[in-house]
Amino acid sequence: MYSPVGFVPFSMVLDAAADVARQHVGESYSGHQIELGKAIPWKATKERFERREAEESLLTAWLISKAMTEVGAYVCSPSGTILRSAHLLHFHNDMLDWYEWPSDVSSHDELSGPFNRAIGDGSNHPLCRFRFINALTGTISVAEREAEILANFYQQDEYGLTQIAVAKQFELWAVCFQAEDMQPNAIETLQALLERNTEQEYSSSVAGKPLRGRRRKVDKAMLAYDTIYPHGHGAKTWPEVAGEVSEMTEETIHHETLMKALNKRKRLLAQD
Repeated sequence: MYSPVGFVPFSMVLDAAADVARQHVGESYSGHQIELGKAIPWKATKERFERREAEESLLTAWLISKAMTEVGAYVCSPSGTILRSAHLLHFHNDMLDWYEWPSDVSSHDELSGPFNRAIGDGSNHPLCRFRFINALTGTISVAEREAEILANFYQQDEYGLTQIAVAKQFELWAVCFQAEDMQPNAIETLQALLERNTEQEYSSSVAGKPLRGRRRKVDKAMLAYDTIYPHGHGAKTWPEVAGEVSEMTEETIHHETLMKALNKRKRLLAQD
């Protein structure tokens, strides 16, 4: 929407992310072209188009989320005050920035969920799932979306209202990036980001059940949790737990990410 001198607006980086996603996903589909002259069922064509469109949308949101976390995002007030953005302000409800981009998003242990939701359903567009960012305007937007935001908090999260109160202080502040962090340009910066974070072949298991995808930060965090709390964390809050785990791993992990990973492992073990 706007940005101060020396910064790049959210909209410009979003356009670059869409271009990179379109090229990357197009290359992955180019090896599956239909032979010329061969009849193509309309339904199959429609489904293929919807899947490709959903993958492009998800990769676009993933690139923006990764850029805000790894390159660094800022927020600028209408009066020109500039602050470094905290992760809270650019949190994505699918925690896209915690995962590397997989070779097959439809079968990825975590990203398959937002991918399937995005197929043929504009209301579930991945760009609409930033907790406090309106991707259309590139600004922090809380007041008009408070009920929707609350609905996306995990039931166990006792800090939902507190987070909303904090985010409201930045209502209509614009999200932007330092121009020097987007050199030589936004497209090449995002292409390099994608190359560094493309998932390699990896597999692990819990209770004999395969877990596809490489999630090193989350795996390290769960190992640290087991070391610190071999019998559970008792009355400690999730933010306190995440703080101690982050200190041990020397990598910051959001308490919702840790909670989701541990709850999923618990469900898998219960099924065994």
